[in-house]
Amino acid sequence: MGEKGAVMPILLIICFLFTSLLFVEAAVFVNEKQSVSKEEQVLQLEWLLRNAEWKWTNEKERRAGNENQIYRFPSGYVQWQEKEFSDTHIHLIFKAVTADGHERTRSYYLEYHKEETE
Repeated sequence: MGEKGAVMPILLIICFLFTSLLFVEAAVFVNEKQSVSKEEQVLQLEWLLRNAEWKWTNEKERRAGNENQIYRFPSGYVQWQEKEFSDTHIHLIFKAVTADGHERTRSYYLEYHKEETE
């Protein structure tokens, strides 16, 4: 193996392997960055929904019938809609929208008891 021409192909193969490794690592980095961005978006929407649910449950005066209301937060807003199905059941819909325009909806069917006034 004392020939001078054998070193160049080996160096080219090593450079090709390192370049391939670099491209694979770059692709993995981009995919993970996109995953983190999506997860951040989901967490932000969940935060909005949970805060709106908390506000709704702690609210003392609820509006009856088909009512829409909006809760505003620093990172977006949540619109909720309450529909009465019967005297004891309502359908509650929360729609969260972030400042970037991403949205998520959650709905509940709830049973409640009206307080009787004397």
